[in-house]
Amino acid sequence: MALESSGYEVRSAENGEGAKQLWQESVPDLLLTDLQMPVLDGLRLVEWVRNEAKSEIPVMVLTSIANHDSGKKALSLGATRVVAKPVQLPQLLAAVGELLPT
Repeated sequence: MALESSGYEVRSAENGEGAKQLWQESVPDLLLTDLQMPVLDGLRLVEWVRNEAKSEIPVMVLTSIANHDSGKKALSLGATRVVAKPVQLPQLLAAVGELLPT
């Protein structure tokens, strides 16, 4: 994965429920999620992070949905940044670097 080759530790889940399970093991420094996922979508995951997990970690949402309302909704629920797909590696690394200062 591109982030791993750039020195980031990455844990991945197939859906939002899987992400919640990983969260229970260890809270990440950054959550990167897609909006469209089975079982628990990205909007509900952002909502869970902010309201149930009560976390203020940065949350980056990736989306290929052309509808800007989905991105606005993610931000209103507490996402830190919304990035349109397809995302280029330099753009992704820059966004992650801004959210995870060294």
